Amino acid sequence: MVVVGLGQTGLSCVRFLREKGFDVAVVDSRDTPPGKPELGNDYPEVSLTSGSFDVDVLLSADEIILSPGVALAEPALQKARKKGIPIVGDIDLFCREVDKPIVAITGSNAKSTVTDLVGAMARGSQSEVKVGGNIGTAVLDLLDDEADELGKTELYVLELSSFQLETTHDLAATVATVLNLSEDHMDRYDGMQPYVAAKHRVFNNCKKVVVNRDDPLAQPLVGKLVERYSFGLGEEQLTSPRDFGVMVVEFYFTAYQIHSRTASRSKSGCWNRVQPSKPFASKKHICTKLNKTRVPNDE
Repeated sequence: MVVVGLGQTGLSCVRFLREKGFDVAVVDSRDTPPGKPELGNDYPEVSLTSGSFDVDVLLSADEIILSPGVALAEPALQKARKKGIPIVGDIDLFCREVDKPIVAITGSNAKSTVTDLVGAMARGSQSEVKVGGNIGTAVLDLLDDEADELGKTELYVLELSSFQLETTHDLAATVATVLNLSEDHMDRYDGMQPYVAAKHRVFNNCKKVVVNRDDPLAQPLVGKLVERYSFGLGEEQLTSPRDFGVMVVEFYFTAYQIHSRTASRSKSGCWNRVQPSKPFASKKHICTKLNKTRVPNDE
């Protein structure tokens, strides 16, 4: 196995792969990549080639594990791809190991906030939940504790970046959402189309989606059998109990569902106003999925 790019994610991949007994090599284009001292101290048997993406090392790999900070467009990686060497990321390694529900959250804005809120809601339902990915803990490090070893973890809530999703093939999330989309990382992407395409990989083989009704770019292309929940501003678009909207009621921004409502204070600004409805929609599903807490209609 060859890990491309050291840093936090690369080190987590090395730890995981060595614990599984794989032979591992690391390449990094930086002369002194972050994590080099830790790699040398903890895994002296792992070779590190720095200063360039060594083509010979890459072409010797059975599989390449790509850190999200490295673009697939790198010429050395393209040579490996043409040779048929699989290129995956840490998310795929993670998904090969877990059999518990995953809530996958991405978007251009507010994904960290929503990820934290969904994790807090799951904890509030007395669920054993792990939160990580692009926020805080690298996903493979979520597997490295007593709760996971004993099989106690019931749910994973992951914030995923477009960079991570580029190399994600096996996600199959229980719930997936693209919160919103606007121009971002245009130094890496050749326009909006490839950026949007990367984000929409979060929907691949998912079981349920939470959709932003107000953002055309965030609409998923999924089959009719995929269960849909939606969120957005206003009450006029609410046509089923799976739709949530936000209105101002008595100086509070209030998340509405048909025949029910929940009040939640929020800061001013359009995006902050829309946020309370999305995690509430996710909570409704998560609590039902885990059979922990039934969310009553008058909550």
